[in-house]
Amino acid sequence: MQEFMLSKKKTGLPAGAIFYIDLTTGNVGDQVIYEQVTKQNMTRVSLGSVSPADGYVDHPTFGRCYYFNGAVAFTLPGALALDTMHYRLQMEVATYDTSYMIAFATGDYPTTPHAGSNFNLNNTTSAYWTLFQTTNGGITRTIALNGSNDLGMNTLVSQKDGTGTTMANTTKGTSQLFDNFGTLGDSFTRIGSNTAGNAVLKGWLKSLSVVQIA
Repeated sequence: MQEFMLSKKKTGLPAGAIFYIDLTTGNVGDQVIYEQVTKQNMTRVSLGSVSPADGYVDHPTFGRCYYFNGAVAFTLPGALALDTMHYRLQMEVATYDTSYMIAFATGDYPTTPHAGSNFNLNNTTSAYWTLFQTTNGGITRTIALNGSNDLGMNTLVSQKDGTGTTMANTTKGTSQLFDNFGTLGDSFTRIGSNTAGNAVLKGWLKSLSVVQIA
C-alpha cells in the first residue's frame, strides 16, 4: 500500500499537485480553508445553523483539524478536469456518524447531472469509501471499497491510472481495483456536500490533496 501514501514535502507542495489543503495548522475557531495550489481561500457556504459551529479544533484524539458540523461546504472557482488525467486523491477524514455524506466532488447528480466525480462516505454500512461518477447525460456508475466505518481517522485514496481506478484505505491496508470510467468532464470543485446542499460532511478533516500522476 506504500505506493498510495502521499505526504507534504517540507520544501513545498508534492510534484504534480493540483489541489492541496493542510488543515493541521489553522487557528482554533477560524473558519477559513486555504487552498495552496491556487493560493486562495475557498468560499465557505453556510447550509444551515448547527451548534457547535464548524471551524478548526484541537481534537483529543485526532489533533488539529477542521470540524465539519453538517451545515457547511467549501468551494473553489473552476474544475480540476480529473476526467482528462491520471491522478491520486488522498484525504485524512473521520466522521461522527455513519450517515451518507460527501467529502469532495467535481460533479454530482442531485436533480440534473453535473459531469464529474463524487467522493463520498457511508454509502452503505459495508461500503464506507465510495466513488460516484456521472456524465452530463446522466450515465452513472458507483464503485466502493468494501469495509465499514469505525469512526476513526482514516487515510482514504482514490487513484486513477493506466491500470484502472483503485479505492484504498491505507490506514487499514485495504484496496480494490476497478475499471476506469469517463465522465466526459468535470463541473466544479467542492468540499462537504453536493450542489443541492445535501449529504453534508459531518466529522473532522485533516488534509485533502489531488496530485496528477503519469
